[in-house]
Amino acid sequence: PDGNTLYAAGGNDDAVYAYAKTGGTWTLSAKIALGHSSTHANKGVGLSVQPNAGGVAVSIDGTTLVVVNNYNDSISVIDTASHTVRYEHDLRPYFANNEGTDGVAGGTYPFAVAVKGNGVAYVSSDRDRQVIAIDISAVSTAHLIARIALDGNALGMTFDQAQAKLFVAQDNADQVAVI
Repeated sequence: PDGNTLYAAGGNDDAVYAYAKTGGTWTLSAKIALGHSSTHANKGVGLSVQPNAGGVAVSIDGTTLVVVNNYNDSISVIDTASHTVRYEHDLRPYFANNEGTDGVAGGTYPFAVAVKGNGVAYVSSDRDRQVIAIDISAVSTAHLIARIALDGNALGMTFDQAQAKLFVAQDNADQVAVI
C-alpha cells in the first residue's frame, strides 16, 4: 500500500519474491519460501506435481500477504514484516476450520486471491466454480466464512475502490460475477 514494495508469485519455485523500490529502481529484497518442498517432499496434491505459487494479494495495512498454492489446494498467509509464513490454510471442505464434510467437492485448483480490508481473503477455485471467503484476521489460523457458487470457472478477481463489490471473471461461462 505504501508503493515501495512489490510482491510476485514464484510459481514452481514455491516462493514469493519481494522487491523494494529504491529511487526509481526495483531490487529483490527477499525470497519468501512457502515450505512445501520440506513438508510435502516437493509435491503438490498429485503424483509428480510440484507446488505452484499463484495469485497474491496484500491487506490494506500492508502487514499480511496471501498467496494461492495452486497445486496444494491451499493459501499461505505471510507476515510482511518478517517475511515468514504465519500458516497455511487448506481450502478443501473436509479439513479443519472448514465444513468438515467428507466427500464434498470444493477448494481445488485455487487461482486468484483478493483481500478485503485486513481480515477476509476471497479465493477463486477454478475447478469447483466457486469463490471461498476465508477469515485471515487471526495470527495463527484461518476460518471458512462461506463458499459462493458460480456459473463458470472462477479465475481473476478485483474489488471496486470501496471494496463493496468483488468482480470475478468466469471461464466457460463468459460472465463476470459481482459479489
